[in-house]
Amino acid sequence: SPIIATVLLIAITIAAGLAIYGWVSGLIGAGTSSKLVGSTAITLTVASVTNTATASGNTVTVTVLISNLGQHSVSVSSTNIEIVSANGYVYTGSSLTSPSTPVTIAAGSTQSVPVTFKLQSGDKSITFTLSIVGATDSANEPVIANSVSFTLPS
Repeated sequence: SPIIATVLLIAITIAAGLAIYGWVSGLIGAGTSSKLVGSTAITLTVASVTNTATASGNTVTVTVLISNLGQHSVSVSSTNIEIVSANGYVYTGSSLTSPSTPVTIAAGSTQSVPVTFKLQSGDKSITFTLSIVGATDSANEPVIANSVSFTLPS
């Protein structure tokens, strides 16, 4: 009968539409997903912070524990360390006096790394965020690290 044929055609159309939607959304989802395949994860922990006042300004030393959770060694230099103050000042590269040479953290190990910088005049922040940026491991894969915040002692 015409009514049954119409209901069957609508059901077939809906089923075909759902099947096409599932196939297309699967393709789109596969193309937009991000995977960190081959990357090395490290974690950062602040062990201590000192703030030394001198005639030429305050020098801050942050001792950071870097734990390499990956399977390849990671080399971190002052060019990979970025410190941002609450006031928006950025300390990186040449504004850091330590580490002066790259520090290599073996796979599965933790190393203490002192990071020293002189506060810029006008930067009255007491809260800072330290991050590792642009580092790669010994297999030339990107390093993924958390950021860690610290506060200057009184």
